[in-house]
Amino acid sequence: MTTMTQVKRTAAAVGIAAALTLTAMPNAEAAAGYRTASNSFTVKSWVGIPVYTMGVKADYYSNGSRITNHYTARANTATHYPGWSVQSKSAAWTYKASTYSIVTAWATFFYGLDTQWVKVGIQSYDESIRAYAYR
Repeated sequence: MTTMTQVKRTAAAVGIAAALTLTAMPNAEAAAGYRTASNSFTVKSWVGIPVYTMGVKADYYSNGSRITNHYTARANTATHYPGWSVQSKSAAWTYKASTYSIVTAWATFFYGLDTQWVKVGIQSYDESIRAYAYR
């Protein structure tokens, strides 16, 4: 048979353990090192066939409490359907701070006939994508 005193002691011990766990978690910092921020998406046709893919990747260094260096940002593009091509693409860090940063990529996807002599366009889409870098 358990007494009321034993129940209170058990509850108090469980409460202390839970409080220690909760207070220790927010103060834990991530390890320092090189990291990569990335994001991508695929545009599909109305029947579900992939048409093109766009992505962004960028490298940065974090010491665990802040972002200290920003490195190369790059746009990744691919076309999966005949007639689609990439006209231009670029990527850059658009916001730099010590707690988080944003890298953005831009690309123009073109559908049509594109040769050395003739360019006949049916569709053209300007796309952009962002990735977030956290300390």
